[in-house]
Amino acid sequence: MSDLVFGIDWLDKNFAPSLKLNPLIMIAGHPGAGKTTLACTMCYANANNGNKCLYITFHEDRDKLFHVMSNLGLNLSDVESKGLLKFVKIPTSSSPEFIGGLITDLIKEFDPKVVIVDSITPLLISVGTREKRRELIQNFLYELPKNFNGALVIIAELVGDRKDEELEDMYFIADIVLILRVIIERGLTSRVMEVKKVRGCDVRLGEVRYSISSGVGIQLFPKTLLEEIPPDARELKLPCKVLEKSMDHLHLGMSVYITYPPDDRCLETFLFLTGLLMENNLRCLYITYNRPPGAVREQIIRVLRRYGISKEVADKIVENYYTIVSVNPYLYDLDTLLVKLLTLVEEAKTANVIVFDDISLVSMAYGKEDYLRAVYDNINFLRLERKLNVRIGSYINDENYRLNCMVSDVIVNIMTRYDDSLKYKSIVHLWRRGMRHTVLTDEELARCFEEITELIKEKSSNL
Repeated sequence: MSDLVFGIDWLDKNFAPSLKLNPLIMIAGHPGAGKTTLACTMCYANANNGNKCLYITFHEDRDKLFHVMSNLGLNLSDVESKGLLKFVKIPTSSSPEFIGGLITDLIKEFDPKVVIVDSITPLLISVGTREKRRELIQNFLYELPKNFNGALVIIAELVGDRKDEELEDMYFIADIVLILRVIIERGLTSRVMEVKKVRGCDVRLGEVRYSISSGVGIQLFPKTLLEEIPPDARELKLPCKVLEKSMDHLHLGMSVYITYPPDDRCLETFLFLTGLLMENNLRCLYITYNRPPGAVREQIIRVLRRYGISKEVADKIVENYYTIVSVNPYLYDLDTLLVKLLTLVEEAKTANVIVFDDISLVSMAYGKEDYLRAVYDNINFLRLERKLNVRIGSYINDENYRLNCMVSDVIVNIMTRYDDSLKYKSIVHLWRRGMRHTVLTDEELARCFEEITELIKEKSSNL
């Protein structure tokens, strides 16, 4: 047998020592928040490690529970068949004395290391007075884990934001208290785990967003807490001499902000991006907020063909260097959108460059304080993951522009105008951390695009 675990990486990384204390763990939450899923996750992870789990419930149907958990990647039937899980359903009509005696007998018989009680609320209500509830909690539940040298996990229901008198004493006595909340914001649902208390461990992050999805179960998405900014990662070579003169080089982990007029979007951004990817043998996760993946793919191919790349080769380039996904930012609240984006990043493990397009749709939907916090969290996460973060968006107003500039290592401001002969011209203002601000003329950009085109042709000969 191995040490007990929560079965979720972030909880194990931060709070594993608390599981050596024979803890009483309280998981409380709203209906549908995932209380049973979290308890089953812990039960399944420990059973897989050879630590027996006793699951006691007053209302769950075994077949239904096992089926639902199987869809979340928890094969409870497998560990049950190996004698590592015992499922017991107790009638709610049973007296507190009978329930206490039965639990004690089951523990002696099965010898588990993890015991789940789902849920404790009916039992606490049936006890009657608050004095008797305290006696049950302190003299029976709190002492119980010591008897089998393991962890007792108690599930409790919360209704709305009201305080439940039946649960107040549990908050004080439990060694670990995790509160799962379902929050409705702008008509949308998001989930938050509140780490209320972990005895023996330093709790620095009190709230963590999480998701529950098929085949995966519970995924936590904690904020990145940086005491120090991580050092620059791998150096990246720029795909043309003009850019090398202006910015020298880039690093994985940097944050690049590219902006252009909303009515004149610079499609050559795709040419630059493709050249950067091919020059440094990188792969890009391209997240678009306002176009389907197929449309982005065709746009990249059209730009490459405009510069003399055949359709066949352009198809291979997109296939080898891009993963394109679309996300509707208005389908989520801001924090849940962050969770969604980080999930996409974690799934695209081979991607070194993460592009977010069109960020102006997100920045205009939320207050500047919330947006700045979200962008900063996003940048820190990708910096730690050593991924180049490229944010592309239309110029909306000075405040939005300055806000995005504040958190960027590289700023590319594409401006367009017509000269006296009514000829269309582009001017690009460039700034990179540690370098002076420079301006690229239309002629310099043309030479850069020629170099990138030759680079792409040379590199694509090996595809």
